[in-house]
Amino acid sequence: GMAWHRGDLETARKVYGRAWRRALKYKLRKLGAAARHNLLGVDSELGAFEAAQEHASAAYKLYGRDYQKLPYLAHDIAYMWCLQGFYEPASEVLSRIIGHIDAPKEQLKLLANLARAAAGAGKKEMFLEAWDEAMSLTHRPSENLAEALYNLAEGSFMAGWNHRATEIAARAGEIGESLGEDSTAARAHDLLARIRAGHPPPTPPRDVPDSVRMLGARLKRDLDRRAAGR
Repeated sequence: GMAWHRGDLETARKVYGRAWRRALKYKLRKLGAAARHNLLGVDSELGAFEAAQEHASAAYKLYGRDYQKLPYLAHDIAYMWCLQGFYEPASEVLSRIIGHIDAPKEQLKLLANLARAAAGAGKKEMFLEAWDEAMSLTHRPSENLAEALYNLAEGSFMAGWNHRATEIAARAGEIGESLGEDSTAARAHDLLARIRAGHPPPTPPRDVPDSVRMLGARLKRDLDRRAAGR
């Protein structure tokens, strides 16, 4: 976790991999699930999406559908799908997490990702609602602020709101730099350059593979059950 926080993703990946192998050897189910969950996040950031999808499926099975923090796992899986352009299943899963996550900083992250996914999926009403709610939370300090603003900027860009996308991307870059979040700042500056140059959004929508549809269906079912109190 410390290596990941420092941005040393390769070290984090190696150590989480060791944790997973130890958990598997000694049948430590919860620790194994946590290791695969974290590997999902690391490999998503590294762009190793095939491995990340395998970690997602494994973490879901190990945690079980009654896992207390299933909404957080579902969020991280949907975010991975956004990075690949699978916006339809991502938006469907993210929209079901609303109400399950209460912490303001996590709500901001969730709403920003939902706005991005909805824009990519062409769901204008969902995008506008998530965008408004997320923007109302961006005026308070948060460790997720720069990342959330980047996702709002990309969503705005995909929705055709280039002027707002430019403003938000610039703000994301400034905040990222001030907080030492070099990766987020770099992505924000790259997005800003793409908007100004008239290039298309970085991650266009893509056809959704069956493996993603199947996992998405299971996550939606479990989140719906939870919402209904069953």
